[in-house]
Order: sequence, then structure tokens, then C-alpha cells
Amino acid sequence: MLAYSRSTESNCRILEAGHTRCLAWARRHGMKFAPSKYELIHFTRSRRQFNLQASVQLSGIEKQPSPDVRVLGVWLDTKLRWTAHSREVQRKASTQTGALTRIAASTWGASFTRARQVYSAVVRPALAYGAGVWHTPGKDSARGLAAKLLPTQNTCLRVVAGAYKATPIRALETETYTPPLDLYLDGRLAAFRDRLANSQVGQSIQEACKVIQRRLRNKKGRRRGYRPIPSLFKDDWARTRSLDLGKSTESKRVVEAWIRRWQANTKPDTWDRILRPPDPEVLRLHSGLHKAESSALVQFRTGCTGLAYFLYKARVPGVESGLCSCGNSFETPRHILIHCKKEQVQREELRRANRGGLDFKKLLDTPERAGVTSRWIVRSGRLPQFSLARSLLYE
Repeated sequence: MLAYSRSTESNCRILEAGHTRCLAWARRHGMKFAPSKYELIHFTRSRRQFNLQASVQLSGIEKQPSPDVRVLGVWLDTKLRWTAHSREVQRKASTQTGALTRIAASTWGASFTRARQVYSAVVRPALAYGAGVWHTPGKDSARGLAAKLLPTQNTCLRVVAGAYKATPIRALETETYTPPLDLYLDGRLAAFRDRLANSQVGQSIQEACKVIQRRLRNKKGRRRGYRPIPSLFKDDWARTRSLDLGKSTESKRVVEAWIRRWQANTKPDTWDRILRPPDPEVLRLHSGLHKAESSALVQFRTGCTGLAYFLYKARVPGVESGLCSCGNSFETPRHILIHCKKEQVQREELRRANRGGLDFKKLLDTPERAGVTSRWIVRSGRLPQFSLARSLLYE
């Protein structure tokens, strides 16, 4: 039950009268309510102007107001700032993230494909629950509650990919083919608003909003600073996206927006990393690989590895130079796979898989060669991180 007026005390009296009518209906139909389970909350941005301690008397039971309440899985606070919902979602996500880290790590556990499936099917739906109500689209990046939830997705993607913390999040998103959280929420919001606009419930909501808006306008008059309720903003956003992208599905709209953002924010530096725009084909690179092999592949593709050059740039204590032990160049993924003299004999396996030649992009960016390359990286011993995995998988 929702009541609005110029004071919280008046709202409480309206709720009491409405509850009396509900009890009369229940008696006619042989039903009962449980007032002890009710919750009361006052919604206002002006906390000093109203008495937020006003209570209601229902069937002899006094209900004191709560600072936040849960309605169909969505938490509402008195200011409608979604702080309570953010707190509860982050608490739940923390538990789920902990569970994900217990079943997968960079060198053991569930494979890349399975870990990604767990995140997509369990963790992300929990983050996005109720997004049609609380999410507000941003032009270029996450805002509001989406910005607060973004670190949770980043943490999960690092677990899925077995990547370093210093790995750019845009690289993690493309490597795992997981769209930015705010764009994913934009798609969920657009689909929800489309369904709502075409339903009878949506029409009833719009009519109710117009009535409330009209009454508030009449009460406030034309006072300076008054603004009407922006109830149609989200509908305008959804309609604009639909016009821009045609009649494509929700997922296609998200991917198209993701590609545009990726192209606008990606630098052309590709010397020691593989840059591929969002493409579901990247998932085929990990087909049949163990978790350690997938992690080694992601690290070499992104350039964020345990090799000396990256560790030196990251100012890791104890690393005084980025040079390779062969003394000819910096220790980078490209140098290890193609030029390092210390790997000349072991590199013959890569040469055979690449039909006699060595192409850095083909070694790391084609399904036929990525498996061979990732296994070679783990067996080479150049990354101490995978020493245990090497002995368990190949010895």
C-alpha cells in the first residue's frame, strides 16, 4: 500500500483507513492478514521537513518505520538512493565471488569455460536483479549503482581468466567475451521497458504517475525551482537505442554498443599483445584446455605475465631489469615465442604447429594453434607460477 500527502502523519492515517477496508474484504472472503509481519517506511529526500518516526496502528499493533525494506527482492531506502540494495547485493556477491575463487584459480580448478559459465549463470544475474527499476543508463561509463557493482564483475573476470590484477579490464572483458556491466544492465533495462510499455500494467503505471504529477504541480503551483517527474526518461533511452540499432535483439544491441565503446577507447599499440574487438570466437581458443593452459594463454595475449619485462614495468620488488636471461632483448611474450635463443630447440614444436613459420598473432589467436602454444608455455618453465601445474599435467 502506498500513500502520499504533505505529512507522514497524514500518510499513516491514510494507510490505517486503507487497511480497514482490506480487513473488510478479507472477512467476506474468509481470509486473514498478519499485521505483525508488516513493514512501514517513509520515502522522502527532505528528512528534516517531515517526521520520519510517525507510526501506524493496525489491528492493535503499532508498526514503527524501518530505514529500508525489501520488496520482491529489491531493497528500498527512505531516500530511494538504492544504498540499501547496493549493500545487500554486494554482501551476496561477496559470498558468491568467494565461492567462485574456491572452485577456480589461475593454475587449477574449473576450466575457463566452466568458470565463465558459473559467473554468467549465477553471479551476474544476482548483480543485475531488479535492474529495470534501479539502473540509470550512462553515456560512456557506469554510473550510480552499476558503478558500485562493477568491481565485483572485474574480480570475477580475473578469476575466470586467471589474469593478473594489473590486466586492463577492457582486455578481460574481450578475452572472456563478457560485456561491460553497465551495457549489460542497459540491455536488461531496455528489454524491461519495452515489455512494460506494451503491457496493460505499464499503461496503468503511466496514468498513475500523471495523476500524481498533476496533483503535485497543483499543490506547488508555479514556484521557482519546481521540476516535473522525469518518469519517461528511461522509455526515451530505450526508444532511442531501438531507433539507432533497428529491430535487433537485446544481446545484439549490447554487443554493438560494446564494439563502439571498444573502438573509441582502445589504443593501437599491439606489439606484445593481441587486440581483438569483442568477438564470441575468442571462446573457441580455450576449447579443451586445462585452467592453467587457459590462464597462460590469456596472460600472453594481454602481455600481463610473470615475465621480466612486465614485472619490471610494474615495479615488482626484486626485479631490477626487464631483459631476458639470453641477454638479447626484453623478456616479452613475443620474444619468448619467436626470438629467444634459449628456446630454440623447444620452439620446433611451435614451428611444426605453425607449418614451418612463426607468426605471433597466429600462435595466440587461432583455435588450431592456441592449444599447442598454451601447452608449450606451461611446459617451457618460463613462468614459475605454473611449475606445479606443469608437473601434474605433463610429468
